[in-house]
Amino acid sequence: MARFLTSLLLGWLALLPPAAAGADGNRLVEARGQSYSASFTAPTADEPSTSVLIWDADLHMALENDAPVLTARFRYEMEDWRYLLPTFGPGDVQVWSPSGETGARLPEEAPRIRPSGIEMMFRFYAPAQNSYVGVSQRIATPGAPGEWVESPPSRPGWDRTFIWLSGINKDAWLSPETARSVWQGELRPEGVEIVQAAWSADELTAFLAENNMRNRAVAAAEAVNRLLDGVARSFGYEVAAMREDPQRYLEPAFRRGVPIALLRKLERLQNLPNGLKQGDAAAYEQARREAGAIMAAMERATDAGERRSAEPGGNGQSAGEGVDE
Repeated sequence: MARFLTSLLLGWLALLPPAAAGADGNRLVEARGQSYSASFTAPTADEPSTSVLIWDADLHMALENDAPVLTARFRYEMEDWRYLLPTFGPGDVQVWSPSGETGARLPEEAPRIRPSGIEMMFRFYAPAQNSYVGVSQRIATPGAPGEWVESPPSRPGWDRTFIWLSGINKDAWLSPETARSVWQGELRPEGVEIVQAAWSADELTAFLAENNMRNRAVAAAEAVNRLLDGVARSFGYEVAAMREDPQRYLEPAFRRGVPIALLRKLERLQNLPNGLKQGDAAAYEQARREAGAIMAAMERATDAGERRSAEPGGNGQSAGEGVDE
């Protein structure tokens, strides 16, 4: 599965400083309204896709048998996004955006590119040590937008509870003795950030490969023109008025079906009755093979998009569902 690491991280949020840990050693840290901007580049795209999240997070710090237990919660909403994804068959890269102003609009049912493998760092100031320390937490699979997801409780041990975020030992783990002292003393929340997240376009790419008939329509138009060339060379018919302009099928960017009239024209040209085949049919038969190859290449590209496999497969020649226009 292709995965893309974020390249732009935004946003610290000041938190209300709590008192020292309660008698039971428990703390709850809450962060709300964080902003996070991510940039990730899909294969074959020259420009990065972007996504902006507004997210919330909680950290519950508890003691069990005098040992730390950490649990995190996370939820997000997609504030904005702009995807640059490869098309299948004819075409290069398609830009998609929520409003359609800077790119084409996706259909409502199309999946969005969601984050996964969220790694967060909760930042604290420990006055007794005059240092900043952090607690690292991971949400492997965030839910749908607006849905809280809680990590399984982790029991890291005192030697893997806090990380130095300042001083000469920055990025090292606090010793068990120091970590215990930090936990028992005053600990002021200073913020939380998403350190890293992964992004996969596989689900959306597979949806577009299966449901977007735009490039199938373009391929069908090219196949029609190839067949018309063969008809003209073999049988001497004037075909200029019957030719298709493949460019006219590039819009809309998401097409739910191939026009029925185009499919019927393709089928008729692929199966000319014998009464119309007066002459040397060699050029026409060659054109039939080439038209079939165009449609087969389209289906192979679609199959590869659905499977996200390195090796394309399938040799179907269907142009997809037909729709009236």
